[in-house]
Amino acid sequence: MLVFTDTDITIDPGGLALINKHFTQNKAKAMFGKLAFPPLRNTRIGRFWLYDEEEACHYGGVRTGMVNCWSSTLGAIDRELFLSFGGFNELFKGADIEDHELAAKILEQHQVYYDEKLTFHHCYPSTWLVIKKMFTRSKMFAGSKSIKVYRDKSWLSSHRNAGFLLSAVITFAVIFSAIGLFFFPAKASVIALSLVALVLIKVIHHRRMLRTVLGQEGFAFAAYVFFMQYLTSNSAIAGFASGLLSRKGHTDG
Repeated sequence: MLVFTDTDITIDPGGLALINKHFTQNKAKAMFGKLAFPPLRNTRIGRFWLYDEEEACHYGGVRTGMVNCWSSTLGAIDRELFLSFGGFNELFKGADIEDHELAAKILEQHQVYYDEKLTFHHCYPSTWLVIKKMFTRSKMFAGSKSIKVYRDKSWLSSHRNAGFLLSAVITFAVIFSAIGLFFFPAKASVIALSLVALVLIKVIHHRRMLRTVLGQEGFAFAAYVFFMQYLTSNSAIAGFASGLLSRKGHTDG
């Protein structure tokens, strides 16, 4: 059994014993644990990322039991299985989606067990790092010539993808609205109502997350979460576009 962790996490008491139990008693081939509140650094960006990840897990169907994803942030895999894949794909430059490709290889042969009792806390040091991560990871996904990476649904759930697209639509609408106001100032009210409608659609799309944030942290933080979701989604869309444009410069198995 091999256990994977990020360098900036702490595992809650009993975590390693729980992993060992699953592999020795339940004969698991791969499993991973749950990202828990609060983050190691209880910053606004850290709390936003936890809410965003929780939403992705909820709509991606990631609950205790067999799931269609795997994470190396805190995960484990049968050693022989890992070696049979040849380990991590070293053709990836930078550490962003080689674990997703590994997850895809695991899922071709075995189901993955997710245990919400196996909890850990993660550190998110800066807003810039989170925005950059959304861009680089999305770029790697789009630039990958192997469709296998898309088997892992922890990152690319349909709900998260729809949120990305809604943010991109709002951004383009703002740009075209500015142009429209210049040429058709009499249509200002129609343009404004159209933008409000798009924002409301995105609010409805993220209603579960925003309702939770409102109840736990208030309106001001909910507004911050909504803005950051919009900002990181646009970063992801820019990453996807960049990855598709540079696809020929990236190879993987």
